[in-house]
Amino acid sequence: NDYFRTLNKKEDTMTKQHNSSQYNLNFNFEENEDERAYPSNRSSNTSSVDAIPGYESLRKILIKDLYNTDLINPTFLNILVKNQKIYLTDFLKTSDTSISQWLGVGGIRLNQLIQLKKEIMSDPHPYIHYFQEKITERSIPEIKTRFQHSFLGVLLLFMRQYITILKENGQEIKYQIITSYLGFQGSPRSLRELGTIHGKSPERIRQYIAETTTEWKKLINGEIIENIKASETVKEAFKELETYKYQSFPAYWINAYFKRANGQDSLVRFEHFLSMWDLDLLKDDTLDNKELLILIEKSKKGIYRDCLAWLIAQLRVSPFWFTKEEITQKLQEANRLDEMDFIEIILSSHPCMERSLDNRFRLKWGYLGSMRIELRRILLNARKPLSRKELLVAYNDYRKAYGKKQIEDKQLIPSSDKYFFCQQKSGYWLYDPEGNKKEDVRDFISSYILSRKGLIYWDKLLNKVSEAGYLYTEDTIKAYVSIFCRRSLDNPDIWVHREYAAQYPDIRLRKESRRLNKKASPAHYDQILRRTIALLKKEPACQGRMLDLFKQCKDLLPPNANKNIIYKIWRTNDSLENFTDEQGKKWLRLRE
Repeated sequence: NDYFRTLNKKEDTMTKQHNSSQYNLNFNFEENEDERAYPSNRSSNTSSVDAIPGYESLRKILIKDLYNTDLINPTFLNILVKNQKIYLTDFLKTSDTSISQWLGVGGIRLNQLIQLKKEIMSDPHPYIHYFQEKITERSIPEIKTRFQHSFLGVLLLFMRQYITILKENGQEIKYQIITSYLGFQGSPRSLRELGTIHGKSPERIRQYIAETTTEWKKLINGEIIENIKASETVKEAFKELETYKYQSFPAYWINAYFKRANGQDSLVRFEHFLSMWDLDLLKDDTLDNKELLILIEKSKKGIYRDCLAWLIAQLRVSPFWFTKEEITQKLQEANRLDEMDFIEIILSSHPCMERSLDNRFRLKWGYLGSMRIELRRILLNARKPLSRKELLVAYNDYRKAYGKKQIEDKQLIPSSDKYFFCQQKSGYWLYDPEGNKKEDVRDFISSYILSRKGLIYWDKLLNKVSEAGYLYTEDTIKAYVSIFCRRSLDNPDIWVHREYAAQYPDIRLRKESRRLNKKASPAHYDQILRRTIALLKKEPACQGRMLDLFKQCKDLLPPNANKNIIYKIWRTNDSLENFTDEQGKKWLRLRE
């Protein structure tokens, strides 16, 4: 009895001395803290719990899992298990006095257990490292089905499993915020709506989302957070998502992953989903059909949109192909060479661009700037002359393909220049890379007949006109020939130029055509254009009322000619433009 009384006194003395000493703790337990266990934890030098990496991992270490390690002596582990301690933190939160009352604890073992607790609290990192690397690693997403998942489906599953872990770990507010933001339960919520629901500012809600985004990026990069790591499946899915950057896809593609939501909810969910990965959607608003979306990095959305607008503005005014060197030259002239990387991305991937086999670029038909350029693109693609009817059909086909309304014949206004022109009154429009160098068909026919000594057979004349590349109907050619030729009464296939009529007395000829000198010639057209442009340049705004201009130009036409030809000349000339003001008056002006 004396021996046990002496031993108990020694143990009480050691316990009091130990409890009076201060532990140098560098982390803190917040839940169910036993105040008697950590008398020194109130010191101002104690570090914050949040400052210790992996602190939450220490809470989840099971005593039974430590049997497979050399971190703690198995004898001490048996004592912890015998005293119904499940987690390592159950041991660390127990006061020294309580430990002295455990089963199987004597004087020596009490000191050893107290010393062990002090060592763990002073340096918990070996236990945290063991927990993260070897014991409770959880790889997400955990895919149990045998069916093949798409990359987007894998990422969605990864996000669902991660926010479920947030709830399991007691992070209820963050769980509710991320769940509502992504629309996993009901319609997706905005930052302002979530702030109102949870009584927080939109900026604080954004911070919660940003924290989760940062954690996901770390997991994708191979780090382990809160005993969680990203599986190889989700890493591959994220790499595949990266390959879709700057590529276009149809909006209906999104609905396949959000089947229970309407179209607008699906798009908002997808935008929130992408924002968690610092990605965004750029809508193709250059066309009436806005069903195409472009995946883009959120931080580069502004510069990408600016480069796209600049490139479209440069290319939409021409129907031709552009080489990369020509585009680089335009960039250099605009002092934008530092944007060449984005220009190359747009040229190679944007849906508005076409690329030829020899690496030349142009805008697609629907992105061109005016009807004049659109019609010229059609003539380029056709590679043959087109009548007005064929041009109208082709033009409406293109408009239908790009979701635009059809037009009527009176709304079709083709214009000519050096390379795109209509062969006089044949009605055939064409593109000639060598330019419109052909003489007027009437001058050609007259010269040819004169070279044949003023006499020609009808079949030979038709063949000659066709060989020269003039696309006119037989009736049109006959009308032109009748201006300066007279037809034989005995043989209708013989025509004689009126200047050689006296040299063929044996051929009876019809009377001279009454329509002579009643048709306007190309010379008259040029005179009308020159006078019109001269009159317009006298005006301060280079524009004039069409009725006044008409009165000053009609005297240039031959007598009895149709004066309305003046309006046709104005409409078909590439340097002139007509418009109607608010009072319904028609005006004419020079193009820029």
